[in-house]
Amino acid sequence: MTGKPLRKRHLNTRLAKIHRNYTVEEVAALFGVHKNTVREWVKRGLPVSDDKRPMLILGRALFEFLQTRRVKNKRPCQPDEIYCLRCRIPQHPAGEMAEYQPVTTTTGNLIGICPTCETMMYRRVSLAKLDLFRAQLDIGLAQALPHIGKLNERLQAKFLEQGEYWPRSPKGLADSLRRAAPALRQLGIHLSVAIKPKRDGVHCELRKMPEDALATGVNQREASSPSSQRSPVSTNSANQGAETEVRVV
Repeated sequence: MTGKPLRKRHLNTRLAKIHRNYTVEEVAALFGVHKNTVREWVKRGLPVSDDKRPMLILGRALFEFLQTRRVKNKRPCQPDEIYCLRCRIPQHPAGEMAEYQPVTTTTGNLIGICPTCETMMYRRVSLAKLDLFRAQLDIGLAQALPHIGKLNERLQAKFLEQGEYWPRSPKGLADSLRRAAPALRQLGIHLSVAIKPKRDGVHCELRKMPEDALATGVNQREASSPSSQRSPVSTNSANQGAETEVRVV
C-alpha cells in the first residue's frame, strides 16, 4: 500500500503569482496541502476578494500572508542560546556551559544540554566568531577525533615495512574484520561489523565474550559435529580441552 507523498515542511512562497486570483482548490494544489489547510489560513487572516462563492484569494495577499507566517515561526537564537528540537524554542545551556566540537578547520558544533528536557542541543558556529559566544558561555574545546583513513595509512605503512599485509582502505579493513569474526569468536572475542556504512564510516564492535556464553557455544558445536554423534566419550574430552584452552587465552 502506497500513501501520498509528504508535503515539504517549508512552502515555496514564490509559487504564488501576485497578479493572479486563486480558488481554495488551486491554492491547495499549488502548495501540495489539503483544502482544509487553506480554509484554516483564511480563518487566521488570509484575505479573500469578497464574500461570494467560489472563494477567491488574491495572489499578492497569499504571498504576503505566507511570508509573514514564515517570519513569525522563526526562532532566532541569541549568542548564549541553542535551539532545542524537543522544546522547539531557544534555550540557555544547562550551567551556562557548552562544548565546541570542530567539524572542519573553520566551523564546528556548539553542544549543550537543555535545562528543561535534558536533551543534547547542537548549533553550527564559525570558529572566527567563537569569542562572541565565549563572552556569554563557558565553552570548552573538544579534540577532533583522528580520521580512520589517516590511521589506516599509518598502519599500512608500518606493516609493509615488516613485509606483512594490511588493507589499503577502511572498507577493506571492515571486510577483513568481518571475515575474521568466526575465528575470533572461538577465542572468546565477539566482533560485529555493520553491513551498511554510516556517515562517519563503518561501525565495528569488539568486546570479550562471557565465559558461560563461550562454553555454551563450544558445547553446541561439539554436539552438532559428526564425530560427537559417533563417540560421546570423545565429545566430553574435547569439551574439556576446549574449555581449558579458552581459560588460557
